Amino acid sequence: MPDIANASISTTKGGGAVKKNMEEILQSIVQSNQEIREEIQPMRKDVKEFKGQNKESFTRLQTSVGGLSAQLAKLEKRVVETEGRISAVEEANATHGRAIGFLLHREEELMEMCEDLQNRARRHNLRLYQIPEGSEGQDTVGFINPLRSVLSF
Repeated sequence: MPDIANASISTTKGGGAVKKNMEEILQSIVQSNQEIREEIQPMRKDVKEFKGQNKESFTRLQTSVGGLSAQLAKLEKRVVETEGRISAVEEANATHGRAIGFLLHREEELMEMCEDLQNRARRHNLRLYQIPEGSEGQDTVGFINPLRSVLSF
């Protein structure tokens, strides 16, 4: 870098005044430059602090995002498991519904069969009129056998 402080400008007439004026301007520039550097130093310090704070905040943010990602993965796994269980329950429910329908239909058929058998059993019973209740005593078969020969059946 050229040495500006020792530079000289030569002019034709009155060169000493211009040289002195230039030195004052140069001195003023050097002084302003120093003042600017002094003002920049605290700004640099602030920028470094801000950078450190941003780095810490970014690290905390990354940690939080990592934690949220882990929680999201766990929740996603639970949702998949829950959907599987729900699907299994729905399938079992459909199977049970079909089984209940079949059993209700079968119960209806069996009730009709029981009713039919009861009706048929009633038709095969003999009713003897004009014989008082309890006439047979303890031996019903012994009471009926002589009646068969009398009634001829």
